[in-house]
Amino acid sequence: MPPLLSYRLIAIVFGQIGSTRSDETRPVILRRTQGGVLCIEQADHAALAGQLARAWGNDRFGEPTPREALELAAERHDDGMREFDRSPGLDPATGLPYTYLTMPRDAHMSAWKRGTRAVAELSPYAGVIVSLHRSELLERHRRSWWRALLDRTNRAQLRWQSKLRAQLLGRLRQDPSWAEFATAAALDGNRRLLRTWDRLSLNLCLPDLPGVLRGVPAADGSLDLTVREGDGTVVVAPWPFAAETVEVETQGRLLEGRFDREEEMHAALAAAPVHRLSFALRR
Repeated sequence: MPPLLSYRLIAIVFGQIGSTRSDETRPVILRRTQGGVLCIEQADHAALAGQLARAWGNDRFGEPTPREALELAAERHDDGMREFDRSPGLDPATGLPYTYLTMPRDAHMSAWKRGTRAVAELSPYAGVIVSLHRSELLERHRRSWWRALLDRTNRAQLRWQSKLRAQLLGRLRQDPSWAEFATAAALDGNRRLLRTWDRLSLNLCLPDLPGVLRGVPAADGSLDLTVREGDGTVVVAPWPFAAETVEVETQGRLLEGRFDREEEMHAALAAAPVHRLSFALRR
């Protein structure tokens, strides 16, 4: 059996998942409100990350390059979760849908493979960056060598991601139009950019504020960003965007109460109104 404690630790710290429940469960992001729980699909969280990527860049933080591929990586990095989001499973512990923190581990690993491959088919470079993002989360889990030694699922996923990257990078580095973006330094910076957009999107969705985003690539090295609630806005410092203010949005379905049966929850989700969440970011 995989070491549950070690995987739940990475779930808590890095926003991933760990469980041994049935593969029939499905994940969402749950945002608690006064009226109930807003269920946000992983794809909508990723779309929010894509909006942040499109707004990103100024003299202090530089211009993300290659921009189109990085925006795609941000917007589509959770594509593997789409089929899960459409029919979330019921978590008996909460009476609510399983979340990305509680979904089964094997199902999540399969989704990572499926999603990384799908992005790579659209853009090999975007696929490399998404793969590096996944591997970073797994490598952090491996800081405990004895847990890593026992964790076959972790090792298998790392091998798969590494093999896919090697295939993609082999082609990219032979292409003069892509070779400069496929150096170790360029890949590391762009991996950290995707991590930043992913984390900032989660900060807004959950919400998880105030927060600190560390090691964000900048024109001269790297910086730490602080994100906090302001007067009806979200304050980001130092400011990484091109415009003076940035407005982004996502959506979710509002559930009220808890459920004993999955069929009841699915019916409630289907009938639930769609609520839009808008965020105004400022200096």
